[in-house]
Amino acid sequence: MREALKNVICPSCGGPPLLAHQQLQNSLQALKEENKMVSTLLNKYTGKVISGDNVPMPLVGVNGIERAAMCKTAAAAMDELVRLLRTNEPLWVKSRPDGRYVIHRENYVKSFPTASKLPSSTARIESSKDSALVTMNAARLVSMFLDADKWVDLFPTIVTEAKTIQVVETGMVNGCLQLITWVEHVAVDDKTPTHRLYQDLILGGSAYGSDRWLISLQRMCERFSISSNAEITEPINHIGTTCSREGWKWKSNIMKVSHRMVKSFCSMLNMPGQLDFPQRSDETNSGVRVSVRHTTGRGQTKGITVTAATSLWLPLPSQSVFSLLKDPKIRHQWDVLCNGNPINEMANISTGSVPGNCISIIQPFVPSENNMMLLQECFCNSDCLEGMVVYAPISFAAMNTAMNGDDCSDIPILPSGFIVSADTGVPAISSASILTVAFQILLSSPSSSTQELNIQSVATVNNLVTSTVQRLKVLLNCSDLN
Repeated sequence: MREALKNVICPSCGGPPLLAHQQLQNSLQALKEENKMVSTLLNKYTGKVISGDNVPMPLVGVNGIERAAMCKTAAAAMDELVRLLRTNEPLWVKSRPDGRYVIHRENYVKSFPTASKLPSSTARIESSKDSALVTMNAARLVSMFLDADKWVDLFPTIVTEAKTIQVVETGMVNGCLQLITWVEHVAVDDKTPTHRLYQDLILGGSAYGSDRWLISLQRMCERFSISSNAEITEPINHIGTTCSREGWKWKSNIMKVSHRMVKSFCSMLNMPGQLDFPQRSDETNSGVRVSVRHTTGRGQTKGITVTAATSLWLPLPSQSVFSLLKDPKIRHQWDVLCNGNPINEMANISTGSVPGNCISIIQPFVPSENNMMLLQECFCNSDCLEGMVVYAPISFAAMNTAMNGDDCSDIPILPSGFIVSADTGVPAISSASILTVAFQILLSSPSSSTQELNIQSVATVNNLVTSTVQRLKVLLNCSDLN
C-alpha cells in the first residue's frame, strides 16, 4: 500500500500527494519563521507583540510564498528605516547649499547593497531627513498614518489621493512618542520634463523633502487640536445673529468647511482636461493653463466649472508676497469680488501657533451681491516653504448654517487662491519667490452641455487670472516684470 500511494497522482497539483504534503509543511514552517522574525522586529522597534506563532490565513490573491516575501521585504525595510533614523554620518551628510541632511550614496550602497538598484537609467535619487515636535497623541498619529484615507487630511497640500491596496498584517501599535523623524528617500523617473520655473523648487527638495512633510504635519496637528477643542468664552455677534456659549460648534464647523475648501483647491490643481491657453511661457512665467470639467459631487457647485492657473517668478521675499495677499486692508485693490470697495472681516479663527495662520469670514461690499460672503484660510511657516491663501464665495444662508452648528457637509465650495514658495534656486533663499495663482468660475447649470461652452467663457477666466496678476505686480512694485 505504501508503494501504491507513492504512485497516486494528486488531483490538485498533479504531483505525488506525499510530496505535495511535504511542500505544504515546508511552506508553513517558512511562514512561521517569517512571522516570528517580523514579530521580533515589531516588538523591538514599536512595542507591538504578536502572540504565539499563529500564521493568519493568506489573503485573497496572495499565496503563501508571496506573503512570506512581502513580510520579509517589510521587515528589511523597517530595519533599514530604523538605521537611517538613528544614524547620521556616514549614511547622512549635510548638503552645502542649505545644510539639509541627504544620503551619502556610496556609503548607503555599502550598507544596503540589495536596495541600491534604480528602476531605470534615467531615474534620480531624492533623499532628506528632518525632525520636529508635533502636537498630537502618538497613538492617534500612528493610526492616521495607517489609514490611507487620512493622508489627504494630514497632508492636503501634498497628497490629493491615497489608497490602501491590500492589508498584509493587522494589529494595534501601542506606545507614546515625543519626537516624529521623517525620512524621504525615493527614486524618481520623470515621464515629462519639469518646467524651468519649478526645477529648483522640485529638484532641490523643497517641494517634497522631509522638512516640507513635517511642516505640513505640524500645522495640521495644531489645527486638529484647535478644532477638537473649539470653544468660545463669550457670545459672538455674527451675520446679524448671536452665538451663545452652547453654540461653540460654529468654530469647529467653520474649520471643517475651510479644511474641505483647502483640499478641494489643492485637488483641482491637477487640472484634468487641461488646455494650453495661448500665452508666452518662459523661465519667469508658466503661461496660463485652463481646465473645463463637470462638477456633480457632494459639497461641490453643480455645473460646468472652468479653472485657470498660472505661476510667475517674483524678485521679492516670499514672506512679503504672502503678507500682501492676506492683508485685508488692500484686498479690494486686487480682488475683483470686492468691486473696488473695502471689505469687512467679520470673524477670525487662529489655526495654530504661527502668527497670521487663520480662517477669516469676510463680507465684501458688492451692491449686486449683498448675499455673498467669503470664507478664507491663510497659512505659512516662518520661511514660507508652504504658504497659501485660499478663499471661496459662500452664500449668507450657507454661512449661517455652518455658524449655527448645523451639518455643513453639503455646503458647495468653489475655491480660488494663491500658493507662495521661496525660490531656492537663487543664492539668497529669501530674495525671490514663485507665486501660483488659480481661479475657478461656474459657467452654467448642470443641465447645460459641454458643447454649449464657447471660447469667450474660457477667455473670461483667463482674463481674470492675468488681470489679477497685473494688479498684484503693481502693488508689489514689479509691474515692469515680463
